[in-house]
Amino acid sequence: MEDVDQKSLEPRPLAQISTAWSIVLKSKNGANVPAEEVASFFARYHGAVYRYFLTSLRKPDVAEEMAQDFAVRFLRGDFSNVHPDRGRFRDFLRVSLANQLRDYRRRQKLRGGNDPFVEETPDQGAGETSASTFDENWRDELLAQTWSALEQHQTATGQMYHVALKLKAVEVNRPSVELAEFYSQQVKSETSSDAFRKVLERARRRFGELLLHIVADTLAIATRDELERELSDLKLLAYCKELL
Repeated sequence: MEDVDQKSLEPRPLAQISTAWSIVLKSKNGANVPAEEVASFFARYHGAVYRYFLTSLRKPDVAEEMAQDFAVRFLRGDFSNVHPDRGRFRDFLRVSLANQLRDYRRRQKLRGGNDPFVEETPDQGAGETSASTFDENWRDELLAQTWSALEQHQTATGQMYHVALKLKAVEVNRPSVELAEFYSQQVKSETSSDAFRKVLERARRRFGELLLHIVADTLAIATRDELERELSDLKLLAYCKELL
């Protein structure tokens, strides 16, 4: 089962990836972006947007409302002045969300609201802290997306990479013999320690490939240098360094 070969499931070459920036540019130019592309875009980045507002507001219902408001702003073309030449996609997203948060705070103040903020937005004097917090949330979101993609790959191919890697992540201090036993129980097939190590090696490689392409999708031009720089900045390089 581990040797299933399905070409259609292989990650696409970097040059063929439709980046997040392509959706942003189509939207700002008034192009009729296909509904499935828009849905995919918001499905992928909703988590990062929601995490940002939740970290700042500590109110799940308000954070979700703000995330929906960001989608409305995006679709009506509020970001017409953005361009990939001016910075990375995550920087565009962070600044856009910070401005939205600033506007929300101003409205609350005018209404006499008393909504506390755990942290200031970048344009209110706490730039480094807020940027760092955003990047941590962004990193967590990218990893969560990769785990989800690995699980989907497992479902589609029958290659039990998600089971093996999750087992290793949870039972990090267990010897390989015990891990192989646990793995055998979960996949209902006898697996030796050597065989489990090989599955784990393939799982790590597939995880790195998926993460690499998820990160590449946020870059205007996914060159090796740009990918390595972005992975390094987000402390994700260890997952993909051998692939690069």
